[in-house]
Amino acid sequence: MTLSEDRGTTHAADQDESARPLLKSVFWSFQVLFWTLVASLSVGMSYAVEPSMPIAWLPILARVASGFVVTAGAYHLLHMPKLQKLTRALRWPLVTVTTVSALLLTVIPFHLLGMSSGLVWMGKDLLGEILPRATVGLFWCTVAFTLELLEGLFATELRLSKAQTVAALKEAHALQMEASAYEHEVHRLQAQMNPHFLFNALNTIAAFKHSPEDVSRITQDLADFLRTALRDSRTLEPLSRELSNLEKYLAVQQTRFGNQLTCRIACDRVARSVLVPPLIVQPLLENAIAYGMQTSEMPLRIDVAARVDAGRLCVTVTNSGHWVPPSTHANPGTGLTTLRKRLALLAGPTASAVVSHPARSVRVVVELPADLAGPLASPESATSLELAS
Repeated sequence: MTLSEDRGTTHAADQDESARPLLKSVFWSFQVLFWTLVASLSVGMSYAVEPSMPIAWLPILARVASGFVVTAGAYHLLHMPKLQKLTRALRWPLVTVTTVSALLLTVIPFHLLGMSSGLVWMGKDLLGEILPRATVGLFWCTVAFTLELLEGLFATELRLSKAQTVAALKEAHALQMEASAYEHEVHRLQAQMNPHFLFNALNTIAAFKHSPEDVSRITQDLADFLRTALRDSRTLEPLSRELSNLEKYLAVQQTRFGNQLTCRIACDRVARSVLVPPLIVQPLLENAIAYGMQTSEMPLRIDVAARVDAGRLCVTVTNSGHWVPPSTHANPGTGLTTLRKRLALLAGPTASAVVSHPARSVRVVVELPADLAGPLASPESATSLELAS
């Protein structure tokens, strides 16, 4: 059991323990109130039957005190662990007979001592003293059994609350572990892609090592790019953030390839505001440049388009050239494979990354729900960025 679950169990057990003094206080409040009412009733009956006679305080107090002691003992008898193992059908009659018998036995010394002489409303025979005593005992047992039923219901509610608390804590712990594993996997996949940015950028700088001006410009563009690409990212972020970073990346590549590369990025405003997993376009653009340069006629043409249609975001990356089948040696397509895994983790089965290769071009279409984290803004006119030699 985890620390949080143990605390939850302890808290529920504390609730159970704290309920016992509360239930006892309820009983003792009833006990005091009950025998106070019995005493008040005795005084009222005495005054009503013979107003001229003084109130027999001593007999009344003696009977109330003895009744209080007997019923207090009956309460403890009712809650004895050994008797608690019996069914109520056996335990309640046993407690009733014991309580009423004990109350009736206390009448004998009062009668022998002549302590009933002042209670004229009871009469002077023994039966007059027994009947009120038996009635009081039966009434007390009825109320005591009712309190026991209420205590049982209260204890059941506490146990149910305890079970629900422990279950909720276990579920929360499981969800926390699942979310931690999920976040770790997403970061691992993203970290797997980040080195590609740096390696490609360093290759670009190496290609211009004899041109200080170009190296300076590329280094500045690279610094801007890495500042954005390698900073901590959230699980979801606006597509506009990645598009802005793509501009810096393309500035580096444009310096490297010059008029051999033409790239156009078109994205409507609604698509820019959609929250998406980070780096869903970058690996596709890298693949388009890497493999397009090997198979395309120059200049290499790359089109990136993003739009929202029927509640779904559609991002398309198309480059001139031919499809290069995956190779077990060079392992091309790793960026696409990793992207698919991340989409499955973050967007579920409703997301997809589909590759097609019509005549003299390669197209990758990424689709995912446009409401992963909230409603979309209202559509506005499209904007575009074009980078060309």
